[in-house]
Amino acid sequence: MKQKLSGFLTEWIAFTLMFFFLYDIFWALADIEDLKHTLSTNHFYLAVDFVFCGIFSMTSLLVSRRILNSKYFKQRETQSKHVIRNGALVVVSNMLLAGACEIFFNIADPDFTEDLWGTSFLFGILASLMALILLSMHYSARVIQKNKENAALQKKYLKLQLDPHFVYNSLGALAGMIELEPKTAEEYLVKFSRVYGYLLRHIEIDYIDIGEAADFVAVYVDMLNKRYHGNIILQNEINAETDQGFILALSLQLLIENAVKHNYPQEDPKLYIRIYVRDKMLVVRNNRIYNGCRNDQNVESYGIGIRNLCRRYELECGTQPEFQATTDAFEARLPVLPKKQDI
Repeated sequence: MKQKLSGFLTEWIAFTLMFFFLYDIFWALADIEDLKHTLSTNHFYLAVDFVFCGIFSMTSLLVSRRILNSKYFKQRETQSKHVIRNGALVVVSNMLLAGACEIFFNIADPDFTEDLWGTSFLFGILASLMALILLSMHYSARVIQKNKENAALQKKYLKLQLDPHFVYNSLGALAGMIELEPKTAEEYLVKFSRVYGYLLRHIEIDYIDIGEAADFVAVYVDMLNKRYHGNIILQNEINAETDQGFILALSLQLLIENAVKHNYPQEDPKLYIRIYVRDKMLVVRNNRIYNGCRNDQNVESYGIGIRNLCRRYELECGTQPEFQATTDAFEARLPVLPKKQDI
């Protein structure tokens, strides 16, 4: 309670000082000589003006805080019509206070020479202007925060989609090996547990450096080779000079998975997968294997995994991976992102 009160008092004092400074600027623009005369001869009127600034600041802050803390506001805070409605409420409250002050002065001093639209209404207008700026800043911050939260939820949802997708494909392969190759199935399961443990550790991570991603892919391909009898040849050309950057976590594994899915590795021909960096892109290139004169490895045939990857890259950095298919090869290019602190 004390901390909240202290925070409010600090905000009120700062608001009052800014308000008084803004009022003096308007006064100088309207009549600089009168301001100079008051500053040099009549400090009492300056003190009265400062008190008025404090009163109108208090009203504006109380109304603004009431709006911002209301349950009704929190449910509709990013809707433009409610922004306008709340702004109007602040203006009306300040104008009512200004009118009350003008009436009080006219009653208290019959010789009061200023008309109803006097100095109090200038205070009301300036206080409303500052309160509207405060509300606008809050609305803008909340809209930005909402957008960030929505993007974070989308990214988390997209990454969580990969989990059942990977498990389904891997366990489907395991089921096919258990009866025919029980020993190989056992070895596959051990490697699968390691790979899956890695995925669980990285499911909450957005970025991974290229070197670590390449090391994981080597383990992943080793697991796949238990199913495909060593017919996947990984050519990893990542070195200390080329691993200076980051890619999205689990993205490289997806490209390997899709290369294997669309090209059934055989003893002849084997599936060759080459990984290297070129022009700030991480390139994954594989030969295309034709079974029965058919190969469906193209962008259009890619399913949930690649659509998921493209959407994640779009959300993270506003760009997407590139794909190119020729008769003999398929190439995927992932944008290499700068160091984490620069992302």
